[in-house]
Amino acid sequence: PPIEEPQQHDEVVMLLHRLGLEERVGPVFAREQIDENALPFLTVEDLVEAGVAAADARKIVSTVEFEARRAAGTALVAVPDAEPAAEPADTAAEEPATAAEDTPAAGSVDLPERLCCPISLELMERPVIAADGHTYDRRSIEDWLARGNTTSPTTGAPLEHLHLVDNHLVKSMVAEYVDTGRYNAPF
Repeated sequence: PPIEEPQQHDEVVMLLHRLGLEERVGPVFAREQIDENALPFLTVEDLVEAGVAAADARKIVSTVEFEARRAAGTALVAVPDAEPAAEPADTAAEEPATAAEDTPAAGSVDLPERLCCPISLELMERPVIAADGHTYDRRSIEDWLARGNTTSPTTGAPLEHLHLVDNHLVKSMVAEYVDTGRYNAPF
C-alpha cells in the first residue's frame, strides 16, 4: 500500500503559501508534523534543526509572532530579523494605544503595527488598499498576486477584484513617522 504523507493543517499551509515558502518548507513541516498548535512554540533554531533554511525560519517565526501580537492587540511589532522584545504582561486587557503610545522609544527596533505591511512585516513604502479593505505595501501585494493568488493574504477570503488603490492616509502617516527621525527609511 502507498505510504500516506501526514496531512498539514490548513492554517499552516496558508501561512507557508502566504510567505511563498510552501514548496521549500511544506515538506519539512509535513515530515516533522508541525501544525498550528506546535508552530507558536518553535524557535528559529528549532526550525533550522528540522531542516528549514535560517532565513525562512526567521521569516516564519517573525510572522507567527506578529500574528500573535496582532491577535493580542499589541500596538508595536518587532522588525523581522530583529531579536523579539519581551512581551508586556497582560496586553490583551489594555486599552487601544494612543498615537503617542504607538510610537516606539528612540533607538528601538519596534515599528507601529499600523504602518507595517501584513505580508512583509516591514514599514510600508507605497501603501495600497486591496479588495479585502486591508492595506499592504504595493510590492508585497503585487508579488502575492503575481504568484497567482486571488485570496486575501490577511483573511484567506477570495478577493472580489485585483485592483489596488493608493492609501494616501497611510502614506502620510509613514512619512510623518520617518520625519520624526526614529526610522531611517530606505526610500
